Amino acid sequence: GARDPETNGTSVVVEVRERGMFYSKALVLHDSAMTVEGLHSAIYSRFAADEYTPSFRGIRSQLQREWCRGALCLAYIYPVLSLQRDVLYGEVNLDSDVKVRQAFRNGGPGPGCVRLEVIFV
Repeated sequence: GARDPETNGTSVVVEVRERGMFYSKALVLHDSAMTVEGLHSAIYSRFAADEYTPSFRGIRSQLQREWCRGALCLAYIYPVLSLQRDVLYGEVNLDSDVKVRQAFRNGGPGPGCVRLEVIFV
């Protein structure tokens, strides 16, 4: 990630898109927020700022509603290009602080950039 001279910490650009959608929304996550709660908060804030309506609302209602804020409920957050089987039944879902930090440590397609997909229900 990029080093922030003011806080002497790092920040990472995160591109997040809804599963099945093409365009991503960019957000910046600072190292102090590289937790499940910090990631969820950043995603909610970014999508809510655009008054985003999930594309598959109602269709995916059978999935567990783990984290909700307002009209947005996140079921899964995982790296782009993960297999659906791994998302639903495997270990790629970023559901713990350790997994979130590891995903950011491993990076993404470019320096300091991580690409994630979310499933809203």
